[in-house]
Amino acid sequence: MTTGRWASLVPWGVGAAAGGLALGPVLGPGIALRYDMVFVPDPPLSAVTFGAGDGFPRAVPSDAVVGLLARVLPADAVQAVLLLAVFVLGAAGAARLVPVGVGSARGPDPVASGPASEGGSPVPADRAVRRAAEDLPDGTPAPDARPARRWPGAGSGGRGRRWPGAGSGEGAPGTAPDRDPRSTEAAPPPGGGRVRRDPPVRVGVGGLVSRVAAGVFYVWNPFVAERLLLGQWALLLGYAGLPWVVAAAVRLARARDLPGVVVALLPAAVGGFSSIVLSALAAVPTALLRRAVPAGGGGGGGAPAMGSRPAASAGTGAAPDAGSAFRRGRRAPAGAGPGLRVVMVVGALAVVALPWLVPALGSGAGTDPAAVDAFAARADTPFGTAASLLALGGIWNAQAVPEWYGQPVAAACRLVLSLAALAGWAWLVRRGGVRFAAGLSVAAAVGFGIALLGTVEPGRDVLRALIGAWPGFGPLRDGQLYVAPLALLQAVGFGGAVAWVCAATRTDPRGGGPVPRRAVPDGRPAAGSDAGSGPVRGGSAAPSGSGVPAVPGGAGPSRGRPGGQAGDGAGRVPGGSATGGRRPGPRGGSASAAVGGAVAAVLAVAPVVLLPGLAWGAAGRLAPVGMPAEWTAVQRIVAADERPGAVLVLPWSAYRGLDWTDDGRTVVVLDPAVKLFDRRVVWNDDLRVGGDDGIRVVSGEDPLARSVERVAAEGPAASGGLERLGAIGVRYVLVEREAFGGTDPSAPPDPVTRYVLGENVFSSDVPGASPVHDGRRLALFEVPDEHVEAANARLSGLEVTGWSITVGAIFWSIAASGSSLISMRPAGCAGVESRKEGST
Repeated sequence: MTTGRWASLVPWGVGAAAGGLALGPVLGPGIALRYDMVFVPDPPLSAVTFGAGDGFPRAVPSDAVVGLLARVLPADAVQAVLLLAVFVLGAAGAARLVPVGVGSARGPDPVASGPASEGGSPVPADRAVRRAAEDLPDGTPAPDARPARRWPGAGSGGRGRRWPGAGSGEGAPGTAPDRDPRSTEAAPPPGGGRVRRDPPVRVGVGGLVSRVAAGVFYVWNPFVAERLLLGQWALLLGYAGLPWVVAAAVRLARARDLPGVVVALLPAAVGGFSSIVLSALAAVPTALLRRAVPAGGGGGGGAPAMGSRPAASAGTGAAPDAGSAFRRGRRAPAGAGPGLRVVMVVGALAVVALPWLVPALGSGAGTDPAAVDAFAARADTPFGTAASLLALGGIWNAQAVPEWYGQPVAAACRLVLSLAALAGWAWLVRRGGVRFAAGLSVAAAVGFGIALLGTVEPGRDVLRALIGAWPGFGPLRDGQLYVAPLALLQAVGFGGAVAWVCAATRTDPRGGGPVPRRAVPDGRPAAGSDAGSGPVRGGSAAPSGSGVPAVPGGAGPSRGRPGGQAGDGAGRVPGGSATGGRRPGPRGGSASAAVGGAVAAVLAVAPVVLLPGLAWGAAGRLAPVGMPAEWTAVQRIVAADERPGAVLVLPWSAYRGLDWTDDGRTVVVLDPAVKLFDRRVVWNDDLRVGGDDGIRVVSGEDPLARSVERVAAEGPAASGGLERLGAIGVRYVLVEREAFGGTDPSAPPDPVTRYVLGENVFSSDVPGASPVHDGRRLALFEVPDEHVEAANARLSGLEVTGWSITVGAIFWSIAASGSSLISMRPAGCAGVESRKEGST
């Protein structure tokens, strides 16, 4: 057994270990380049980085965050920190969504003794425990499900006295109405005394293993591997924050909970528009459909959002009685209604999206409907597109599929793992207590439907029509992106499946065989007996710090068992055993527990074993490189020029094949010049995607690039070519000579390259321009100043306002919620210790 405080740190360590295993050499010196993942030494921090200009702000605010971090850390260290954060945040967030009592040897027993009473009829104990002890998504017991407190030294026989202020929440003695109801501090006792805190909640090994399994599953799956191989680190950062967003949305009940939502959205805010879309897909259904909590549950209940503190009773810090709500026959005030909760979530999403949303609305950028066909999900396993998506694969780029993943045996095992995770999710939902079950299920179903929509022709027609009607539907073109909520659902379900294995083989901790059917798993007296400190009226008791909630209606010597049977005062129950003893069981109980533990441990590491292509830099496909000195020299030349004007990059294509690795391998990556300069860079953002029917060209979104193409279409540059380029704002022309090395000399050059360089493009000379740098790899030319008509890129007033609102809201939310990345959960509720009665 481990205390909840230390157990809560284990998933963070597991996430760090998984990140180290996956990234491997990327964490060392050098910068890893892969498709869209481009980091450069000394990244610029200018108005363009924050979204100035008329281009689509696809890299806002992620480039700004990288630029800020690079002011205090080297660029390769910034990349390592951000990539490692994906694994650490993702694993810890997914783990905290698994209920803590599931699979624990000392968690609530589904067949615990003593049915509760409801309307004079016995209620099955498992239903009473579920109703009274809904676990919060981070694994802590709900505030209304904490054990009732007693005065130290209270004996048996039903004479135990309740702690002051720890009653049903109806004005119990010691309650201070003017105190903050969310305070975790205890009120001074009426007659004096000293404050005492309960021991930390303990987490069983089974519960810890199930949470670790969920964390590993969430960060080690085909979705993460394929997006990492595409270089979409900003999107993965938002993916890592998804569990925290769900936890914050399920806790949202009043306006005072809104800061927690904003803090939880911080990874998505850094990730940019795709991350915000994913967060909206998960958060809106969760806020709309989340379950209410019993009375005394602190308003909205749910998980503390990325470090916020759980609510407690006014004046005491003690949680209200678990059974009071049921005895009164009502539920707690639900706070904001579903509609208002959705409005608050959408408002929080809009606030953190302002840095890219404001410039995007004014950019005039469009989306090519042909992108629907290029980015449609495809089968990356032998079982078809639908099965590939169900297994969290199905990426549109065949070069982003992990090594060995497409092999039939590995793909089949990975699909079985996803099916087992879905079965575990169904088991968790059937048990009850998962307040985000409906919302996350809807989000996963909707996301899976969007992913499937692009795989059939009628669905593609719908998507093309939507994008043609409004470019804002453009994010729907990449359908595989939307299986992210399904990945979170499967991760939590996988934790449930591991917990089921632990629960199925659960044995008496003292080694005497299976847990007695009518005894609490840790050998304590069954609910309703009068052993130990005695029962408390209105709810059965559990030792302080045990983490086992009281059962409503299970108190009193004549209550808690059918027929009003009472304990004998020694902790024995009919057919049970004495307090501290164990019930004899089969000799194979310990062996069964060992087998169950071994199976659970194997399942916890199964995601890693079944996807080896993600390990050690994706089997070597992610490796650090060193940028040649010529690139930084050109960067300094341009940075020293304070005159406005854009940099035009040739050849006119988006991606480069670079031979910067030590082993001579070619790395395909987005042109590094895009991230290198502190001014506008004009490059061909058209995307060429190969398919079964040939090469598809998806038109880009940059209006300035389209202007360059229109100028080039007017004919070859004679004497007025540079003047026309200068008229649209181009000051420098960067020719990447090493990129021409892989070009077929017999192939005709693209129109823009031919327009600028003339017919002999391999000479890499710009007629009429002044050479500023002439090296083996790069050549930089300057357009005569008299031809350049450009203005300094500045943020507009709306853009400055958007950034100010977002940054201010984030800092205010952090201060208001007292949040940090590690949950600051109190060790226990405060109580009062009498001066006359010592602790027992």
